[in-house]
Amino acid sequence: MRGIINIFIPWGLIMCLIGVATLFFGADTPLSQYVFSGLILTLSAIIVAWRRHAVPYWVGLAGALIGLFVLKEMAARQLILSGAEYACLVAGLAVVLIGRESMMLSTRITPMWQLSGLIFLVISCWAFVDFITAPETLFGQARPYHEDRLSAAFLSANVAATFFGVIILSSLALLVQAFAKTPSLTLLGVAEGLFRHGALAIVTLLVAMSCLLLTGSRAGIGLTFIAAVILIVWEVWATRNLRQDRGAGAKTPLILPVVLAVLAISSVAALAMLTSGDVVGERATSLEQSANSRGMMFAAYWQGHLEAPFFGQGLGAFGVVNQAQMTAENAHVLTQQGAAHNVVLQWLIQTGWVGFLLAAAMIGFIHWRIILGLKRRRRYRPFLRAVLCISFFVFAHNMVDFSLEVPGLMWWWALLLGFGWGIADGRSADRRAASRPRPRSG
Repeated sequence: MRGIINIFIPWGLIMCLIGVATLFFGADTPLSQYVFSGLILTLSAIIVAWRRHAVPYWVGLAGALIGLFVLKEMAARQLILSGAEYACLVAGLAVVLIGRESMMLSTRITPMWQLSGLIFLVISCWAFVDFITAPETLFGQARPYHEDRLSAAFLSANVAATFFGVIILSSLALLVQAFAKTPSLTLLGVAEGLFRHGALAIVTLLVAMSCLLLTGSRAGIGLTFIAAVILIVWEVWATRNLRQDRGAGAKTPLILPVVLAVLAISSVAALAMLTSGDVVGERATSLEQSANSRGMMFAAYWQGHLEAPFFGQGLGAFGVVNQAQMTAENAHVLTQQGAAHNVVLQWLIQTGWVGFLLAAAMIGFIHWRIILGLKRRRRYRPFLRAVLCISFFVFAHNMVDFSLEVPGLMWWWALLLGFGWGIADGRSADRRAASRPRPRSG
């Protein structure tokens, strides 16, 4: 019990706070951005001070770079437009730090991932029940759009699709980890291991899959399946020698869990499509119209970023750029847009090439550390592979969507990045103890 409390306090509090932000419309209003960013930063500062962690140099470097852009906004008198977004960005940096520190000790890795899975399950169950019982309302109020598609608390079905795709990939990592704990590769051994160690992952996976299909997001559904296939095939290939390592008693091939997972996912997909009416079918037939709209948006926003190519127009200035690029031909598309629906264009518009390249370098550095962790860590590699696949999925979907602009989702991705970085750089408790100098005897 004491170990569970030590994991939940303080590390689990950050996840619970992000979970509340997710339910609060993804913290996608200026006031909620300030409130939740302030709470995250305050809790992060308390954790660092309480546990006496040394703040890594990269935190100061990233903070200094963000500070330079804040000074630029102040000089241009635009900070009133961008202050909330900068607060979310700094909070995201704190979330990465806390996520990394929480995973530096191997005894916390699986419990922390399971805790995130439990929070994901609660949110997924609420979203599913809410949509089935009252699809046209949220918290008793009429939804402004996407009334016939599951959008959870984000109000956007496409953002919800990114969220549930992340949950599916995260659950697959837990499922693979549970499979690794099976006593043998016989059919009975696999069933026993998955029941004992993977029940949470299986339930979360199935509920999140149902939610994803009910969003009707074409890119979200397709890219989730692609990322899931990559993760499963990667895992099977990486553990191709596991059968020999388990001993001669293993008679069930490693492909069995893959087949079972595909059958379960296909069953849930068929059930969700049957119960979703014409949502999935209608979305599939309107692909050409959506592609034309995306092309029109890309052309307009690319021209908009050329107005300030080096340092951008500033965070929060997208509305100004959107209005400036509006013409009679594209007004019917741009009028309702609050983001560029392309993460590269969004960053170029707001921060220019300088900010985009700096952000890409920092994110790339984290992923490079995770890739190195695949080579140096013997255990917990499924979690590292899952983080890489999650990032692939998030970036791929954000090439045609804007979910990273929603703080409630961006913070989850930042937390999982921190998880992967901490696992990659961390050491087990035994190795930590062995590295400490021993007192001399006698």
